[in-house]
Amino acid sequence: MEADRAKRDFISSVSHELRTPLTSIKGYVDLLLLGAAGPLAEGQQSFLSVVKNNANRLMDLINDILEIGRIDANKIQLNFENVDMGAVLQDAQQTLRAEIERKQTHVSVDIEPDLPPIVADLRRVTQVVLNLVSNAVKYTYPGATVHLRAFQNPAGLLQIDVEDNGVGLSPEQQQHLFRRFYRADNPLRDEVGGTGLGLSIAKSFIELHSGEIWVQSELGKGSTFSFMLPLTQPETTDDAPTRLADE
Repeated sequence: MEADRAKRDFISSVSHELRTPLTSIKGYVDLLLLGAAGPLAEGQQSFLSVVKNNANRLMDLINDILEIGRIDANKIQLNFENVDMGAVLQDAQQTLRAEIERKQTHVSVDIEPDLPPIVADLRRVTQVVLNLVSNAVKYTYPGATVHLRAFQNPAGLLQIDVEDNGVGLSPEQQQHLFRRFYRADNPLRDEVGGTGLGLSIAKSFIELHSGEIWVQSELGKGSTFSFMLPLTQPETTDDAPTRLADE
């Protein structure tokens, strides 16, 4: 509908306009923290760190809104290539190392021997894995355990499990978890922050790959987020949706 398209265009335009000055703010804060303008007192470093953390949260929100806009406008085109999902899990562990070490989380990676590659969009499946692993670390208490597994399930599909022993989810929370802007109420919610869009975006990306994503959880005992993907994808066609210029 015309009204929906106008709304999407407006949100996309505003988000892009916000991202440009925010990128500049983040850059100058990083320079200040590195001492480019001279030594900083402990209090100054603390205040700048607060600015940096909140700027990062705002940037995450803007990027999520832009991603949702692309999904709604059917402007996500997947770039298929052979992807080693075991390597994706290992890379995610390295990418999130600072967060993992800060929470003193014990992360293990279990990759099935001779795991076949899949045909997928590396950027999108990496984004899904990073979201799930980051959530697992965030929604556990210090010293908790997170297990990452990659294997070919009995249906012949590649499956990824991200298991934690964190706060867990009630059956009612699990029903709403993949809805946009939904954030389950739990003891770590305010500390973690977030937009409530990450899992919705992850679900869209997995479904674009003809896959499935789900969660098994018990309140107070932890959660296992899983997704499975086919090993191959149908041939793309010339009339596939056009990629946005900044993708």
